[in-house]
Amino acid sequence: MDEAEQLCDQIAIMINGRIVCYGSPSYLMKTYGGGYEVTITVDVKKSSRKEVRRMMEVYLPGQYRL
Repeated sequence: MDEAEQLCDQIAIMINGRIVCYGSPSYLMKTYGGGYEVTITVDVKKSSRKEVRRMMEVYLPGQYRL
């Protein structure tokens, strides 16, 4: 998004060949730039909380909250 913000006046985001949002970089960041949420469901019989935390540290460094 940083490059697009510097190079473009308007941005269209496509998913599966369809335009799902269109606007200026500042509009898109203000409207859709709040972040993301990941929900993980774990079988407690097979995984421990410690294992889940370790995996999150690897795949989402510094971006998770339990």
